[in-house]
Amino acid sequence: IENIYVEYDKGYGGAFTYTSGTINNLYLSTLTSGTSVPVTPVAGAAYQGGVVAKVGDAYYTSLSEALEKADPDAVVTLVSDITLTETQSISKNLTLDLNGHDIVGPKTGADGTNVITVDEASVMIQDSTAEGPSVSADYNVAYTGGKIVHQGAKGTGSAVCVENAGQFTLLSGQLESAHNMALAVYGEDSFTDWATSIASRATIQGGYLTGM
Repeated sequence: IENIYVEYDKGYGGAFTYTSGTINNLYLSTLTSGTSVPVTPVAGAAYQGGVVAKVGDAYYTSLSEALEKADPDAVVTLVSDITLTETQSISKNLTLDLNGHDIVGPKTGADGTNVITVDEASVMIQDSTAEGPSVSADYNVAYTGGKIVHQGAKGTGSAVCVENAGQFTLLSGQLESAHNMALAVYGEDSFTDWATSIASRATIQGGYLTGM
């Protein structure tokens, strides 16, 4: 068997056991962070970890691969939380659906430790599972949904950076930064270069932003 995909719905756990044959790739996905899924493989089977995103019926083990393989104007949907080791640039028109999951950016690195950079493309971010916002009697705001989390150093980078004539729309979901801007829009061709003036744009139609 070349590929097996095992997905557990929100609120459920379980185990997957196979006792004969050879499976080249076993992909696990859980929709609840921290859910334990014990796996018992046969000897010699190759296990390559869980899928993190899908485009239609195609599943991918990295966000970068899903974005690369997606057709223009496609919807890329997360199926698990992701921790990035470098900035993820998007230079293709598409929609990213957080689907209740988080993308956590790098703490250090090039490009100012942005989590997502929208570069010369039209990108929409949504969370199809989002609930809220609601405001309590003492004015606390509650919003439930996936997040893009910037955790770089103070004054460096953002959750989403829009540059080089990029067009960004937040429909739902959360952008978060404890140390800097949750959303940054730059009127130049490169976040790190500042060589040529060029207009970029961001539109907030929903969601929730937390930043300095």
